[in-house]
Amino acid sequence: MNKLKLLEKKIIYGFTPDKYCKNCDILDVVEKQLIAGVDIIQLREKQRSARELLRLAKEIKKLTAKHNKIFIVNDDVLIAKLSDADGVHLGQDDLDVSIAREILGSEKIIGLSTHNLEQYRAGQDTCADYTAIGPIFATKTKDNPDPVVGLEKLSEILNYKKKMTIAIGGINKNNIEQLLKYDIDGIAIVSAIVAAPDIFEAAQFFKKILKSSKR
Repeated sequence: MNKLKLLEKKIIYGFTPDKYCKNCDILDVVEKQLIAGVDIIQLREKQRSARELLRLAKEIKKLTAKHNKIFIVNDDVLIAKLSDADGVHLGQDDLDVSIAREILGSEKIIGLSTHNLEQYRAGQDTCADYTAIGPIFATKTKDNPDPVVGLEKLSEILNYKKKMTIAIGGINKNNIEQLLKYDIDGIAIVSAIVAAPDIFEAAQFFKKILKSSKR
């Protein structure tokens, strides 16, 4: 059984800082999130070489193991395998989920990004362990973001939910409570945590909101 199946509560999904890191210590950013209660950390550093990513992945794996949390690598199945990450997160243009499963095996976690109803419905029938849907709100994290899903479309999309679903995109302190009215299993937050003046405090805020959610 992979670690994802051990999570019975709403989860908070965090990230490495990527473009929001201005001379910061990436591992420090990661550990502050873990201490604050973030359940999953994704290594997402678009501008780094494969060598740098593998080095970072091995160090982040140590941190997540220390705090008994989950470590996911964005896009790169090879880095995930070589670092013994808990899994990989794939986009619509990445390696097919079924091939990633063959490479990583049944115990590793595979996530899949979806951006509309058609992609979400298709994703529910793959061997992915969870499906991310977004961007729910407008976001500046991606340079070329997909069209905003919005809460109205999210409600329709969730009628087809079969497996763990993570909401992502533009989630912040001002809109998170609106989002928690919907049948999602967790939220993925990038800039509202890693670009915050106090990373620990920001992550802890979102964790407390999730804990108080009645859905």
